Order: sequence, then C-alpha cells, then structure tokens
Amino acid sequence: MPEAMVDGEVITKEEANVPDWIAAHKKCPESPLEATGKQHRVPAGALYTGATKKVAAASLLRPLPSEQCRVVVRPGGGLDVRKSRKIKLSLLLAARLPPTAADADIVCTNDTENIFVISTQRTANAEAHANVREIALMEQRYPVSAYVAAPGSTSRGVVRGVEANLPDWKLRRLFLTLHNPVLLSVRRIKKTTVILLFVGLRIPNYVCCAMLLLRCTLYKRQTDTCRICGRVSHRQDVFPTPTTKIFEHCGVQLTSSEHEWVQPMCALCGQAHVTGTRTCPSRYQVPYVVRRRRHGRRRRNTSQPTQGNPVTTKQQQTTPTPKQQAQTQPPTSKSTMQTTWADRVTNKGETRSPEQVRQLPQHVTDKIQTLEREKVFTRKELAEIKTFLRNMRQQSERTLAEPAPDARIMEQQNERVVGGSLPNAPAAAAAVSAPSNAATMSRAAKRRAAENIEDEHLTKANLTEILERFRIAVIADFTRDKLPLTEHDTRRKC
Repeated sequence: MPEAMVDGEVITKEEANVPDWIAAHKKCPESPLEATGKQHRVPAGALYTGATKKVAAASLLRPLPSEQCRVVVRPGGGLDVRKSRKIKLSLLLAARLPPTAADADIVCTNDTENIFVISTQRTANAEAHANVREIALMEQRYPVSAYVAAPGSTSRGVVRGVEANLPDWKLRRLFLTLHNPVLLSVRRIKKTTVILLFVGLRIPNYVCCAMLLLRCTLYKRQTDTCRICGRVSHRQDVFPTPTTKIFEHCGVQLTSSEHEWVQPMCALCGQAHVTGTRTCPSRYQVPYVVRRRRHGRRRRNTSQPTQGNPVTTKQQQTTPTPKQQAQTQPPTSKSTMQTTWADRVTNKGETRSPEQVRQLPQHVTDKIQTLEREKVFTRKELAEIKTFLRNMRQQSERTLAEPAPDARIMEQQNERVVGGSLPNAPAAAAAVSAPSNAATMSRAAKRRAAENIEDEHLTKANLTEILERFRIAVIADFTRDKLPLTEHDTRRKC
C-alpha cells in the first residue's frame, strides 16, 4: 500500500489499526431536554408561542347558544373529565333539579383544562348549578367550584385597594350606582382586588365607589399553569392525578428521592425560570379588547397603502436593482417637482414629486370626484332656472306694457254675448281655439266688463254664458303660463 503525507498529527501504523476505533456517523439530533436547555438565551416568546396558542384555543367556550347562561364547573379531588361518566346526572342530583326542568341544558367538557361547561336557558337553573359545591360520581364524592361565566358582549376591569372586610352585598351597593351606568356586577378576587363587569367592549379609566373615585384597569387573564407537573393548560386544583409526583422543573415523574436537578425552563416564554412565575412576561394573556384593537389598526395600516398606491405582492417582495430603477424610472421635469418646507429649512436642494407629498386613499378620491360632478350639474340647473325666470319676467313686462283694448268695443262685445242665447258648440270651440284674444285682455277691461254685466238683468242662460266665458279666460291664462314650465321640466328630465 503506497504511503502519502498529509497535514495532521503523526501516528504509527499500530495506532491507526487499533480495533477500538469506531467509524464516525452523522451527528444525531440532541434530546429535547438538551436542545431546550441550550436555548435558554432565546428572547421571550420567540420559540414558545405554541403553548400559549394552545391554551388560548382551549380556553374558548365551545359553540353553544350565545343567548343562554353558561356555568363553568371545575372539579377537584382528582376527577378526570375524560374518563368520567354520568356527569349530567350527578350535576342534576347535586343541584336538586328534576330531570324535566333541565331537559334543555347542555353539558360540554373541556379535556385540555379539565373542566366542563353547562349551558342553560333558565336563570334559576344557572343559579342552582353555580351553588354546587360537591358532586357524587361512582359512589365517590368530589369537591367542585362553579361560577356563571360573563356574556360575550361584556368586558372586565380590575380595581385594587378595596377594603378586605367589605362583604359582597355592600360592594354591590357601593359600586352599582348612577355614577357607573355601564356596570353590571361586582365580584371580589383574593383580598383587596375587585373585578367589575361592564357592558360593551369599552372600560372607563375611573369608577365611583360611593363618593370615592378609583382607578380601573383592564382585566388580563392569567395563563393556567400547574405547580404539580409544571405544565400548561390546567391549574393545580383540577390536576387529574394529584397523587402522582412530578418534578415541576423538568416534568419528569419522581420515582425515587434522588433526582438530578436541571435548570428550569418556562413553557410560556422560554426563559430560565419555573413556568408561570410572577416574573414571567408571558404569564398573562392579551385581552380580547386589545387584540381586537390591534387587528383593526393593522388592517387600516395595510389597506391605506394598497388603496393609495396599488402594488402587487410579487412587486412588493422583489427589490429592483439600481440599474433597473434607472431604466424604469420616468424622466421628471422641473415643473412636476417641488421643494418641501423641510428642505428649505435645512437648506437642501432635494425635491419630491406631488405624488410623494401626499396620496389620498381611493375612497376619498372617488368621493371628491362625485362631489365635483354634482357641483357641475347643480351649476347647470341653476343657470337654466335663472334663464327661465328671466324669460318669465320679460314676458310679464311685455304683457303689462301692451295697450288695453277700447272700452267701447268691449261693451259692444259684452252686449252681444249677454243679449244672445247660449253659444253653440262651434262658437265655443272657436272661443277656445283663440285664447290669445282673451289672454291679451287687460284686467281693467275684464273688471269693466264684469261691472256692465252686473247692471243688466241676469237669467239662467246669461249666468251660464258668463261662467263659460270665465272658464275660457282661465284656460287661456293657464295655457300661456304652462307652456314655458313644460319646456323647463322637459329640459330638466333630459
């Protein structure tokens, strides 16, 4: 076998052929415990968001009727919801409710948090279930804690520093006043902390307790963590197997008194501390009000650039080179460039185009264009109305300026009409077809003609003749004024 010189440590042939050497294989992945132990320097929330999302998804109530009351029951004493049976029957017996009164009630289990939710239409049933403190299942009694969940259209606030010796009825009397109109209920947690339930998704900054003004903050739900096993998604009081001892730092079951101590690792933030301690930055969940507000702000910020300057996703992701920018950039003239006020103050010669100065959203631009069209149409209509009024004024002045007919001719016509009989149909048609003569008759002449008619002896035929002449005169006046109005309406409709 030929020999060759390579760089490295010089060894003998005996050392190279020793049987204890093992061929190197591909590096195997580390164990989950060692991998997480080397990642304790990762920022909070960078790698441990899955546990928080899992808890948030499990904490949501199941799709139950929104108009019904919901009672949350937390079993204790090692009761496992997944393995238990006849829960509804045991709850009915504990609440002292007959089966006919609870036919419409629904029991829904939450295996992740080891709780179950009761949905009922009747308020009396909800109060009875909330007062349950113990249930009997399979000839064994388990302690439980139950409470009525808040409706979906409400929000919760926290007030601290309330005296611990005040009972619940006195707290309700102090807080439920006219000064707090949107407050629904009051409940104490711990010693000096009180939870307030408000209507809607807005919480006031201050609330009145009798005559005292107290600061109110947004309620943040604490992530459920177990002190027995150190895991997330359930609390210590609802742990299914309380007799099993698990080391909370690493989650390994204790089989003996001797256990190798390892560095703790938080399942929420990934830092080197026990899961869910007071110093954990991810201990509390983000409230729904804050998440809803952030989502709306994020949606507005993403929609405004899209409406103002629509760019496809592919164009946003690809960054053009300087050569491509020089080729695609259109030449800009001096007339389309303007110096900004900030550049003038800093004595810079940089300019920006009007499009870069301000870009309005698309819906604002559409509204401005609609208003411009309405303004042009309104101006056109106003000009037509002014022209029509001017023509009407000129026509009325021309009618008043015409000389009145001779009074003697009018008297002869009146005597001829009054002394005769009722005009026949051709005469009436001729009178209607000639409205210009009656229209040109002045008011003074008509008044004199009416006075002459009143002096004569009136009969039934004469009265009919007078009414017929009056009708013809009215038709003539109405026809004269109606024609311009009809033309104006036709122009407006066109």
